[in-house]
Amino acid sequence: MGQKDLTQKELEFYPDVFAELVNVLLYGGQPMLKAEDLHSAPTETNYLSYGHRLRNQLQDIGMDEMKEGKIRVRYMIENQTKVDRKIIFRKAGYQGACYRQQYDTDSFFPVVGMVLYWGEKSWKKPHGLKEFFRKNARMDIRDGHLTDQKRNEGSQKKPEWWGNELEHIFRHMDDIQLNLYEMTRLDQETRKKFKTDIRVVVDYLAEGKNYTPSRQKLKYPEQVLRMLSALTGDVRFEEIIGELKGKEDIRMCELIDRYEKRGLERGRREGRKQGRKQGRKQGKVLGKAEEIVSFGEELKWPVEDILNRLKNRLNIQDAEARKYYESYRRKA
Repeated sequence: MGQKDLTQKELEFYPDVFAELVNVLLYGGQPMLKAEDLHSAPTETNYLSYGHRLRNQLQDIGMDEMKEGKIRVRYMIENQTKVDRKIIFRKAGYQGACYRQQYDTDSFFPVVGMVLYWGEKSWKKPHGLKEFFRKNARMDIRDGHLTDQKRNEGSQKKPEWWGNELEHIFRHMDDIQLNLYEMTRLDQETRKKFKTDIRVVVDYLAEGKNYTPSRQKLKYPEQVLRMLSALTGDVRFEEIIGELKGKEDIRMCELIDRYEKRGLERGRREGRKQGRKQGRKQGKVLGKAEEIVSFGEELKWPVEDILNRLKNRLNIQDAEARKYYESYRRKA
C-alpha cells in the first residue's frame, strides 16, 4: 500500500469514525453500530486466477462488530478516487471469500461492503452485476460466451433475441449490488449527521471555494490534514502538521487560518524568487543595451542604425529602444 494511499484512509481506521460512516451512510444516521463493539478484521484473502496462479486481494478496511465474543457482522470499506466500471467484481471477490471461509467453521455472520468514492467526476458506472451485463456485455453467437463489448467493437451486433435471452439468464443469477457513496457530493442534510472529524473532510470537499470553516474541535487533526492533503493534492495541509505539536483544543477554523497563512508565505517566497529572476534578466537586457549604444556611437553609426540594432537584438519596440538610447548615449 503506497504512502498516499495509506494516509488517505488513516482517519477511517479509528473505530468512532468507522462506526459513524456506517451509521450515517448505511443506516441514515441511526446509531446501529457502536465504536466500542468494533475490532479489526482481516483484509487479505486469496483467489485462484486464470492460469491457476494463487493471488491475494486486499480490502482497504475491515471491522467486525462483536457481540458476546462472537462476530455479529463484518463491515468492509473500499476507497476509490477513480471511476472503475468493473469494481462490482472486486466486491464479489472480497465478500465471496469471507463467506467461503465460513464454510469450514461453525461461526456464521453477514458481510456488508461499502465503497467510498472520493473522485471529482460523477460515478455513472453500474452499481449492480445485472446492470453491468446489460450495459457492457454481449452474447457471442459463435461460442455462446459472454464477452466484454468494448473489446469486441468490430464484432457483429447483438441478435434480436439477445434482450429476452439475457432476462431469462438473470432470473437464475444473483444480483450483487454496490453500496457506493460519492463522498464529494454528499448533500448538506447527510453531512450534518456526521459528528466526528470526517465531517470537516466531507464539508471541505463538497463546498470547495465556498467552504466556511467551523469551530468544531478535532480529535484527530493530523489525520484530517493528511487525508485532505492526499485527496486534494495540496501539500500545505501536511506542512502545518508540525505546528500542532503540543497544542490542544484544535479547531478546523484554526487549521484553515494556518493553511491560508502558508499559502500567503509561499506566495511571498515565490514572488521574491520571481522578482530576483526577473531582476537578473532585466539586468542582462540593460547591460546589452548599453553595450549596443556605446559600440554604435564609437563606430559613429547613424542613430536609426543603433535603434534598429537595439530592436532586433533585444526584441523590443521602437519606444523602448529610444528609451535605452537616451539612457546610454553620450551626453554633449
